[in-house]
Amino acid sequence: VWAAAKSNPTDYALVLTMGMCGLRVSPACSLDVETATVVEQAHRMFVFVTKGGETQRVPQPPAVIQAVDYAIAGRTSGPLFLRQDGSRMTRQSALKVMKRLARAAGITQTMTNHTLRHTFAVTSLDDGATLEETALSLGHKDSSTTFRYYGRKAIPNNQHTSHRVAGSILLPDLGSIQRPRPSKLESVHASVSVGV
Repeated sequence: VWAAAKSNPTDYALVLTMGMCGLRVSPACSLDVETATVVEQAHRMFVFVTKGGETQRVPQPPAVIQAVDYAIAGRTSGPLFLRQDGSRMTRQSALKVMKRLARAAGITQTMTNHTLRHTFAVTSLDDGATLEETALSLGHKDSSTTFRYYGRKAIPNNQHTSHRVAGSILLPDLGSIQRPRPSKLESVHASVSVGV
């Protein structure tokens, strides 16, 4: 993010649009000023057509609104993301931007256009969003798609849902319960079970 902020307003807005809002590169590059500044229900939205042909609306956090406004620079129409020659940014030019910014930031891992979308999904889940919320935010029709890529294969023991279930069941205080003394047979069985 810092490398993008130091680069130029378009690079910064592109990184925040894909990284904070989870857009795929093609819808991001297809945005126009008009479709990046839509206000619905008191939220500023990106409005675009998905790869499935449906219209999707994604709300913009304040940092994204600021970055987008900075990239628009007073324009009222045309492509949101412009290349240096003034033409619309493409998937290929966006990839060049991502790779250039990664180098500038000292990132040695392979950078693709999908890296920021992946980062959005992982960060959402790590910050406590449910799988369903993350799936809907990514525009996945079925949360099984999200689970396939981002579902945890194992969870820490302290996050297992057995703790939630146990917390929702009213249990007796075992210290206050009068129990009959075990018979001699039960005492022998208990000694054998524990290896005494």
